[in-house]
Amino acid sequence: MEQERVLIIDNSAGTRQLLVELALEPNGYRFLTALDGEEGLRLVLQEHPDLIILDMQLPKMNGLEVLDALRQRDVDIPVIFTTIRASAELLVQAFRLGARDCIMKPLDPEKMREAIQRVLAVVRLREERDQLTEQWLEANQQLQRQLQALNAIYAIGRSVTSLLDLNCVLSRVVEAA
Repeated sequence: MEQERVLIIDNSAGTRQLLVELALEPNGYRFLTALDGEEGLRLVLQEHPDLIILDMQLPKMNGLEVLDALRQRDVDIPVIFTTIRASAELLVQAFRLGARDCIMKPLDPEKMREAIQRVLAVVRLREERDQLTEQWLEANQQLQRQLQALNAIYAIGRSVTSLLDLNCVLSRVVEAA
């Protein structure tokens, strides 16, 4: 499996370093970093990471504005947002805009690792479900084509036997048996 890429959008060098050294690198994730919302949005659109860790308090574009911009562009990349103060209103807005998890600052590396693993596991399961659904649809289409072919053969057989003398056919079947 290819290493999953995580984009960290946070203007705090300490937070980025903590995430990289204690949560991402030890678990084999590759990472990208952005210092503000605009740069983060640009990297998301260029690099298509597997996960975004997004601070709510950012220069240029705050976290909610980044989430809204991603939603408007139909970008479906899971987001874990981080914040110092989480009001109920902020949580509701972030989750409505597509965030999958919230981790409070100061960050606990173990909680962050668990959140990353949980969110990416859900993404993997959805991808697997989509692949299985696609395989099932293909198998169903193939069975439909085979059923059509068998129905055609059956119809041809019925029309051929209807043209023959039934007594003659039955006597030959008895002779062959």
